[in-house]
Amino acid sequence: MTEPLYAIDSDGHLTEPGDLWENYIDPKYRDSCPKITIMEDGGALFRVDDRISIRDHAVPLKPGVNTAATFGARTGEIPSETSYLDAEKGGFDPHERVKWLDKEGYAATVLYPTMALNAAHGIIDPERQVAVANAYNRYVVDFCKPYPDRLYGVAMLPTLSIEGSLNEMRLAKKAGMNAVVVRPNPVNGRPLHHPSFYPIWQLAEEIDMPVAVHGLAGSENLGMDRFDAQIADFTGNGPKERTVDSFSVEHCFVHVAEMMAAATSFIMAGICDKFPKMRVAFVEGGATWLPGYVDRMDRHFDDVGMNDTGLKTRPSEIFQRQCFASFEPIERTIAVLAEFVGANKFMVASDYPHGDGFPNAIQAVKDMKLKPEVENALLSQGFKEWYGLN
Repeated sequence: MTEPLYAIDSDGHLTEPGDLWENYIDPKYRDSCPKITIMEDGGALFRVDDRISIRDHAVPLKPGVNTAATFGARTGEIPSETSYLDAEKGGFDPHERVKWLDKEGYAATVLYPTMALNAAHGIIDPERQVAVANAYNRYVVDFCKPYPDRLYGVAMLPTLSIEGSLNEMRLAKKAGMNAVVVRPNPVNGRPLHHPSFYPIWQLAEEIDMPVAVHGLAGSENLGMDRFDAQIADFTGNGPKERTVDSFSVEHCFVHVAEMMAAATSFIMAGICDKFPKMRVAFVEGGATWLPGYVDRMDRHFDDVGMNDTGLKTRPSEIFQRQCFASFEPIERTIAVLAEFVGANKFMVASDYPHGDGFPNAIQAVKDMKLKPEVENALLSQGFKEWYGLN
């Protein structure tokens, strides 16, 4: 008898079709909307606007547009230079996505943006960002419609506009999406814990809309002053001097650094304390850094001579109450940390169809030989608690 599917991928992605915005955006912005085109050499060009364009580098370890879809490149199963449209189909087509879920053994997956999240981050006009986010979110609703029990959409918030973000959250909830995503980076110099963002977190709490903080490549990430391999610039500020020759070095550090900053904003800088019923997940940075960092937060909270945070609750208690993190199945210490922190705080992630994603993630967790209840929590229960499926 076939084992019933129950695992849920907590970090799956869409790969946006080149004409997504042309088909879905407000006609007012159609002529200048984001667009992905295929060049004569087979490479892809992602045009955000008149300021920003990103293209494929088409050589190993030089990620471009194409690596959003080269799942298997990490393990050498497909060439890193496989073109955007010739790579994995499951990011473009819901029927192909479900075939992939069946092959890997997932019951369902969450769906985050890829190029859309970078595009929104690079745009500087709030009204245009709202239009780009709205178009993407409506596309996601349509993408998930054939398989509502297996494909879980996440709405992207246009954080340059607070009112726009609130409206998109309400529309997403009405359309059946049950989570929203933001990048960890500051917005116009304001960190996520800035009071101007409180209405977003308040509404998320009020309508039970969990929040995901998801990092992506880009030149504004923490640590880029030291580890910038000059792969992707979504600021439109022009080229800078490379500070490292390896994208692997950049990727290793900046994703975790941004997640640590996000955790600091939500836990230590008071977001979760002010909105204790809101659930937040830290995604795309692994998870095994988190328990030790929460211990460090506790150390500063417990220090009578230093604690000026104004927090009402100890950081580790905040984390247990409302925080979650995706983990990469190659993180060997997750077995120990799951026992220490609670396996239901972690969620398995494939990162499909990205080139640095993890084929056979479920089997990797099973190979850890964990207690059945721990394995179940890592593969399913953690996500269900964050997303609100229980």
